[in-house]
Amino acid sequence: MDLDELIRSVIGENTAAPSYNLGVESVNPVEIEETIETIAEVVEEEHSIINISDEELENRIREINSTIPVNTVPENTVEELEDNTEEEEEEEDYYDYPEEEEEEEETVETINPEVDEYNIPLASTDVIQSIENQSQEGIQDNLIRFSSASWFDVVQEQEIILAGLGGIGGYVSFLLSRLNPKNLILFDNDLFEAHNLGGQLCRTTDIQEYKVRVASNIAQDFSSYYDISDISRKYVEGEITRNIMICGFDNMQARKVFFESWLKRVRLVGAEEAKKCLYLDGRLLAETFQIFCVRGDREDYIENYQTRHLFGEGVAVGTTCTLKQTSHIAMMIASKMVTYLVNHCNNINPDNFPRRYPYYTHYDATFNIIEEVYEDVNKVY
Repeated sequence: MDLDELIRSVIGENTAAPSYNLGVESVNPVEIEETIETIAEVVEEEHSIINISDEELENRIREINSTIPVNTVPENTVEELEDNTEEEEEEEDYYDYPEEEEEEEETVETINPEVDEYNIPLASTDVIQSIENQSQEGIQDNLIRFSSASWFDVVQEQEIILAGLGGIGGYVSFLLSRLNPKNLILFDNDLFEAHNLGGQLCRTTDIQEYKVRVASNIAQDFSSYYDISDISRKYVEGEITRNIMICGFDNMQARKVFFESWLKRVRLVGAEEAKKCLYLDGRLLAETFQIFCVRGDREDYIENYQTRHLFGEGVAVGTTCTLKQTSHIAMMIASKMVTYLVNHCNNINPDNFPRRYPYYTHYDATFNIIEEVYEDVNKVY
C-alpha cells in the first residue's frame, strides 16, 4: 500500500459520520494530528518506512482530504434544519399528553405527643394549667370520662374524713382523689418506714415523711387534686366530723373513738340527713380483709357493729409479723371500699336507680372466696 492509499484509508475510516461543508477549507471532523498519529501506527505495525517529513505529510493529507466527498449543504439549509428542530420541540411541548393523576397522600390523624386523643395534656404542668382553665360545662378535663355517671354530682359535693393512712388509707386516698370530692381531710401522726414499702402506697423517697403529707402529694401529682387537708396528728375525741367517715386504723381503740364521733353526728343531724351518713371500716391482713359499711339510717347496722365488732384489743386474732400486709390485697380492699362509697352517693339522689352495697364483706385469698351480708346482720359475728 502506497502512502496515498494509506492516507485515504485512514481518512475514510474517520469520516464515516456525516459532516457538512460550510465553506471552510476542510470540514472533515478528523484532526490532522490524529490522522498523522494513525498513519504512524499503521506504518509501525507494517514495519514500513515513510521517507517524508511531517510537514509534507500534513500537506498531502490536506490535499487528499479535500478530494473526499462529504455531505455538503448550503448555509441557509443549516438554518432551516435548526428551525425545524425548534418546531419539533414546540410540537412535543404542546402534544396533548394525558395528565398524570397525582396520588393523594393518605392523611393519618396523628396525636400530639403532648396531649392524648381527647386533647387532655399529658405533662403535669399542663394538666394543672388545664384545670385552672375549666373546660366546657365547668367540668375539669381529668373528670370528663366519668362525668355522666349517676353519682358524679353527688360525689363532688361530699366532704370526707379519712383517718389512718397505712395499708388501707393510702390507696383509698388515692382513689378518692380521682373522684374529686369537695374536700378530703386526712388524719395520721405516723411516718413511713422502710418496711412499709411492702404493702403501703409510698415511694422510697417518702421514708421518714408523714403519711398524710405523702398521700396529699400523691393526690396532687397523680390526680391534680388539691382540695385535700393533711393533719399529721391522731384523730381524738372531740375532732371535727363529717357525714362520710372512713376508718383505716389498725387498732381497736382508735376505731372506737372514730366511730363514736361519727355516731354523735348521726344523732344530731336528724333522720333525713342521717340517710346521707356513711361509716366505712376496713380491716386488713396479708391475704384477707373485712369491710363494714354502717349507714346512718340503719339502726340494726349500728347496733351490730357497736356491740359485736368494737371488741377489746385482746380479742383480736394474732398474726405472724412477717405476714401482715401485701400491696395487691390492700389495693383490693381500697377499691371495694371506694365502690361502696360511690354506690352510697348514688342513692343519696332519689332520682337515681338505687344501687346495692353490703353491710359486711369478707374476702379470703387462700380460697378466693368473698362473702357479703346485706340484710340479715345477725349472720355477722
